[in-house]
Amino acid sequence: MRQHTHKLETVAKKSNVPISVKIKQGTSIVTEIINIAKSSRTDLVVLGSHGRTGVKRMILGSVANGVVQKSKCPVLIVK
Repeated sequence: MRQHTHKLETVAKKSNVPISVKIKQGTSIVTEIINIAKSSRTDLVVLGSHGRTGVKRMILGSVANGVVQKSKCPVLIVK
């Protein structure tokens, strides 16, 4: 996990894009993302999407969809 976040931070800094990476543990990923966005007064939440459809989406749920539905700030979904 840290290797991936370090790579992301490096790319963002090279492009002069401010970035803040948070690693949290909790029971609901959506709730954790929403809480961090609120407490840090986030301007934009950027999430990746696996594009699951059908039964897989119904069983696994959708973090991206949950964040879009509950977020008070804009959310950018990258596929």
